[in-house]
Parts: sequence; C-alpha cells; structure tokens
Amino acid sequence: MKENELTAIDFGTSQILAITVEVQENGAIKILAAESKKTTAINKGLIEQKTSAAFAVNELQKLLQNSSGIKNINRVAVSINARSMRCWLLSQSFDISLKSINQHLINELRDECFEETLSFKDKDVYKLFPAAYYIDGGKVENPVGKKGSILDIDYNAIIGKKEIKANLNECFDRTGILIEHCSLGIEALSTVLLEDDERKNGCALINMGAGTTTLAIYNEGALQDMIVVPLGAKAITADICELGINEKNAELLKQKKGVAMEKCITNPVNVQFPSTLNDRETVKISTRFLGRIIEARLEDMLEPIFFRIRQQQQHQELEAGIIITGGGSKLNGITQFIEEKTNMPVRYGNHSDWLADDVDEQFYDPQYAQLIGTIVLANDNRNNPAKQIETHKSKHTTRIFDSLAQGFINFFNEEEKKQTAKKPKKQESKSVKKDRVKKISTVRLDAKINY
Repeated sequence: MKENELTAIDFGTSQILAITVEVQENGAIKILAAESKKTTAINKGLIEQKTSAAFAVNELQKLLQNSSGIKNINRVAVSINARSMRCWLLSQSFDISLKSINQHLINELRDECFEETLSFKDKDVYKLFPAAYYIDGGKVENPVGKKGSILDIDYNAIIGKKEIKANLNECFDRTGILIEHCSLGIEALSTVLLEDDERKNGCALINMGAGTTTLAIYNEGALQDMIVVPLGAKAITADICELGINEKNAELLKQKKGVAMEKCITNPVNVQFPSTLNDRETVKISTRFLGRIIEARLEDMLEPIFFRIRQQQQHQELEAGIIITGGGSKLNGITQFIEEKTNMPVRYGNHSDWLADDVDEQFYDPQYAQLIGTIVLANDNRNNPAKQIETHKSKHTTRIFDSLAQGFINFFNEEEKKQTAKKPKKQESKSVKKDRVKKISTVRLDAKINY
C-alpha cells in the first residue's frame, strides 16, 4: 500500500464494514473500495467469536484487494466502541512549589495518572483526557507558562472491559493483518462531525448503532462525559418481529413505515406480511400500532442518554445542541422525538465535507461516518513521525492500545509523547512524583452509571 492509501474496518453488531481509500494532497478522502460482511461474531461492539470474525476480516481483505486494485492490504485502522465503555472521572492534586508549568510537566502528570489506572481489576483505560486545570483553586484554560503552589487536574478516563482489547487482538492474530492505528469510535465520529465551536460551546453527540447507542458530551473544547447504552436499532427490529414476522420483513417495515412517535401518523394503514407461525397465514399490522411499539422502545433506549444530558446541563449549558448519527438515526421522525424529549435543537451529523468531490453519494450515509473519522485519525498518525508505530507481526498489536490509552486531547498544539503503559516504574528516572512535583491526592470523583 502507498503512504496515502489506508484501509479502515468497523466492527458493527449487524455487519463488519470496511473501506479502502486514497487521501489526496488537499486532505480529501477518495473511496477506492467498500465491502461488508454480515456476521453474528460481534455483540454490541465486542468480538465474541474471534475465529469467525477473523475469517470475515480475511474475506474483506480479499474483496477490497480485488475491488481497489491494491495487491496487498496488510495493515488497517480500527475503532472501538463497546457496551461496557464509559467515562470515569479522576482528580489529582500536586504541590508544584511555585515552579513554572510546561508542557513536559503536563505530559508527565498525565502519565502518572495513567499508571494509577492500571490497578483497575477487570477494566482497561482506553483513553485519558484532561478535562480541567486549576492553579491554587482557580480554573485556567491553559496552565502552561503559569506558576502557583497547587496544581489540580481533572481527568476523564474512558474505561471498558479488558476483553474488548484482548478479543480484538486475538482476532487479528488469526489474520496476519497489522492494526496500524486504533481510536475510540466516538472520537472518530467527533473528528468528522463536530465543529470546534460546537465542542467549545457545548454539544451532545449521539451515535445510534445497531446494537448500542453512544453518547459523548463536549464542552469547553473537551470530552466531558461518555456512555454506551447496550440497546440499538436492532432492538426495535426485534420488537417488531414479536408481532409474528421474520427479521427481514420487520426491518423493511421499520424502514418504510416506521416512525419515532405515534402522533406523527396522520393516515394509518394496515400492512400484511407472511406469518412466521403458519406459512398459510398473514399478519396484519397497523402503522399506528407500529409507531406505538417503536416509540416505547426509543424511550427505553434513549432515556439513559437524556438523563446524562440533563445532568450535564445542570452544570454547563450545551449551546450547540444535539448531533445525531448512525444507522438508527435514519428512522423517520427521530429528530422531532429527541427535540421534544430534550427541548434542544437537533441536527444530523454530516461527514461529506471530508470526501472528495467525485465520491459516490452512497458514502454520505451515516453508516460510513465512523470509518471516515477512523481514516482521518489514522492518516494524522501516519503523517506524524512521533506517533508512527513499528511494523511488527500481529501478535504485537497490544502496543497499539498502550499508545491509545495514553493518548489525550492536546490543547496546546504540542506533539503527544508516546509512552508504553507497562513500562516498569523503576526505570522512570524522571518520575514526576519523585523529582518534579509532590502529589497530594488522587480522588475518583464519579464512577457514573454502569450500563
């Protein structure tokens, strides 16, 4: 593969979707090939059947090589978004003894905080974001260059079960393909769907997938909260199947006649489908009753999301409103439903500005947004020598996650310092705790809600 050619894979609940692209000189993304494979190996973002998933990945590799004309696609970018992932708030306090704060110190303090998260028993930290800085009790946007006695830092740690990482690695061990870059799914989406002003003024990004619904809240330019609810668009389809029709017809009915709220149905009709109970019988379904079923499931699915948004608004107003994406966001009337429940403006995310002018409009579909974001982040990583990853055999892909977990939002336009999460403490000759500052305390501010 050429340096401007990249491949990304999205492990969804209903399918594994992959694209191969060419990043043009102006940064626009040209789609060379796109392929998908239906699978039951993925459950709510977690690879449960590793061998089956690996087989699907190898099949996609062959299909992409044939359709793109690239002979050997041997490295890919991926993004992760599983049901157990959530935001965990941490706060650290340091005695800096009136020393001037520099970016190197901020990086070391971040690494010190990450080391403490390694004590989580059944969880891994997949990313660590600094959310706020305080010098002697006063909040500052950029602490670099300032002096004080006490530096407090609030961090948002994205945590999830260890098997998310382990299963993904084991899957790729079976393929011979290298994971060259891994990002958070919601991070990939926010990269291509949100404007800087929206992150600064406050917004909520909702990704409505097949098996999960993810919320990310941004304010003051940083991620403030994130949850993954283990319900998605497939739950609506499953409810419709309970009426006595098969999954294919239930999905078709949802797409063609389904609406997010019963009151939006002005001219109800009856629709007939073959019964799954008796081949000679048909099932007659009223579109009004269908709307009632969909609305009930949506309320169940999105209430945890709305609850977290209301919690956030008690502290910080989300002036930029709500942005929605994902296959589930294509449901008729969904924006009206969310607006009514939250009293906030809602818009669809749009990643098309990142695509080349000659790209087919089918790739404007929200199902491709996370893949495009994954490509953008992988391309940035590839073009930044400090972040490039050595080419090892697939069994060494755990190093991808060491880098991912220690990544953070760099407010000050400095390059990230690449560390290895499992580096022994005894080798840290420049330990922050020993040589630079004295840590006063570490506090877990809020364990949030575990969905």
